[in-house]
Amino acid sequence: MKSDESFEREVRASLRASAAGSAPDQLAARIGEIPSREPSPRALGRGLRSFARLAVNLAAAAVVVIAVAALIVSRNGGNLPAGGQPTGSASLATQGASAATPTASAMPSATSACGSPASPNPASPSPARSVAPAGPVVVTLGIYSGRPDPTWTLTVDEAAAVDAALAALPDGTGTPPVGGLGYHGFSIARPGSTSVAYLGTVAPPGDGPRPMKADPTRSIERCLLKTSGSHVTPDEYAIAELAIAAPSATSPAASASPVPPATPSASTALLGLSPASVTFVSPNDGWVLGTGSCSGAPCAAIRRTADGGRTWAAVSAPHAAIVPGGYQGAPGISGIRFADARNGWAFGPDLWATHDGGATWARLTIAGLPADAAIVALETARGTVHAVVLDGQDYRVASSPVGADDFRLSAVRVPVGAGPVPSVQLVLSGVAGWLIENDRTVVGGARLVNGAWVAWQPPCADVVGPAFLAASSPTELAAACDVGLWGTSTGDHLYLSHDGGSRFVESGAAVPLQMAAQVASASQSVIVVGGSDATGAVLVATFDGGRTWAVVAHLGAVAIADLGFTTATQGVVITASANGTASLLMTRDGGRTWRAVGSTGG
Repeated sequence: MKSDESFEREVRASLRASAAGSAPDQLAARIGEIPSREPSPRALGRGLRSFARLAVNLAAAAVVVIAVAALIVSRNGGNLPAGGQPTGSASLATQGASAATPTASAMPSATSACGSPASPNPASPSPARSVAPAGPVVVTLGIYSGRPDPTWTLTVDEAAAVDAALAALPDGTGTPPVGGLGYHGFSIARPGSTSVAYLGTVAPPGDGPRPMKADPTRSIERCLLKTSGSHVTPDEYAIAELAIAAPSATSPAASASPVPPATPSASTALLGLSPASVTFVSPNDGWVLGTGSCSGAPCAAIRRTADGGRTWAAVSAPHAAIVPGGYQGAPGISGIRFADARNGWAFGPDLWATHDGGATWARLTIAGLPADAAIVALETARGTVHAVVLDGQDYRVASSPVGADDFRLSAVRVPVGAGPVPSVQLVLSGVAGWLIENDRTVVGGARLVNGAWVAWQPPCADVVGPAFLAASSPTELAAACDVGLWGTSTGDHLYLSHDGGSRFVESGAAVPLQMAAQVASASQSVIVVGGSDATGAVLVATFDGGRTWAVVAHLGAVAIADLGFTTATQGVVITASANGTASLLMTRDGGRTWRAVGSTGG
């Protein structure tokens, strides 16, 4: 969200730059974009002060627009285009209007959004020449926010622009991805039909294969978000904007790169489940939690390996559902960790424990917490298990000896941020530990010192973006930070600490990612960061402490989870695609190559 002053400065600078251009219609088009660059109004609880600021901004913008309009007239020799109104005028149209003659909307222009170079066919017919849609077009943004999904009606211009962009997309048949919690696309409802734009596809709602359009650049989703205007809150807009920035379900992995795609085709068949979380306690001994089949229905399943992932055997699993996200929505589990061959935990948001290697599981509660308190992270080291819990107000850490179910709450509290997407990381190394909480930006943290959790200032608290943390020893930490993600973005940067997190220093070149999501550290010099670039999800690595970087795996249109190292040479990562399939990949050469479990060398 821009400040009032920065918004006014940006408007004035933009108009001055357009005035110096070669064509008055370019200037007028920029005027039409002004509303899209205005911060959306905050919730009503912000009171009259926000309204007053908005009024001042609009008045200032109006003065500038009038002055620029005079400039257009003077540059045209005092003659306006036919009709007496400049092309691209910012005259208002009523939301959902059905007049035969479209007028320019005060909302962000759908024409520019759908006809931009991001569209698969920028040369498609101009929406201004398109036939006006028959009846209103109602858009609903699907987003898990605890409030009703925002809904609005497109103007005639906006609806025509969307129709033109849809017509330019190729027709096909397939099974579109299914949305879960959080962002799950835009519903486009018109008399007699409904379609859903989600993860680079546009298709009618339903199950199974059906007619659909492939939209690998996600142009329709971007276009519809541009029309949302004041119908969504800043938080809702930010969630959707961040989700749409991710690779689409139809985006292919880059094949021209010398780095081969880490094809996951054999992984699920070998494991007998779709993996959600993985844990290793030695180079040979590991467990995978995921979705299997019980009497033909999905259920939680666990597989164990005793030979470093080359073969797997089924063991018992908790009677619980596998849930995405860890702690939103329905009860269930999403993660697994073992301390040794006997003691393990399945968690997120519920908590289950085994002390006989997975033969039996028991559901646990932690004294002093509400019944619905969610376990959002769990790790174990040096005979102790630590769980991060959300008690309804703050994040807290509960710790127990691994052989007992005797969790005790620490006194330290880490506040939940003001944004819509809180996320917690728990990192342990020997007797040391760190907790970091992101909510768009770094919000707070805690540190394990001499067996007790204390308040801690995590890295990158001042970079206006999130940080992702890893440790290779009790003193060596690495943080990948999205610098300026919610301000002026300068990309991902690596920060290192050699004193256990007291001080971090930026190291080497920028991390070659558009957005980081996970980080793992095999040693002081070997660090792997998972995230996305123009090709989709990738793993990039440095082998010299951040001075140089290389792409080590192209993963395609997937999300990345559970990236970590068991030893200096052996590591694991789980990838999950939009259609629900997931794969386990491993490295056995210190992060230089990654192969799906079950493939050659895997």
